[in-house]
Amino acid sequence: MNAHDRPTTAPFTAPGEFPLAKDDQLWSFIVMKKVRIAELKAQLSAFLRAVQLGESFIVLDRNTPIAHIVPIREPRRVTIRPPKPGAPPLNCVPLPGPADFDVDVARWLQEERQVDR
Repeated sequence: MNAHDRPTTAPFTAPGEFPLAKDDQLWSFIVMKKVRIAELKAQLSAFLRAVQLGESFIVLDRNTPIAHIVPIREPRRVTIRPPKPGAPPLNCVPLPGPADFDVDVARWLQEERQVDR
């Protein structure tokens, strides 16, 4: 089975069950292959080749999931185009004015930082 033949949802046979999205955490826990650290270290090249082919793995440390090894998604291509004829030069484009908030942003940030501590 190559990467194009893999299903994007889990196969369910019971009525009323719903398919899981492939990027869902539950999907990854159910379907992803699990590998222990010692096995990963011993066969790292083989696992990396499998990742290049689209496989994903959960790394276990004493049966506790600690990491996901997943293929890198293709980066989006950025196209840089010249400006349209008649467009103003970048240094002459007017910037938006300051934002008008009904709240004290500094106080809000301070409160949020206190919650994270």
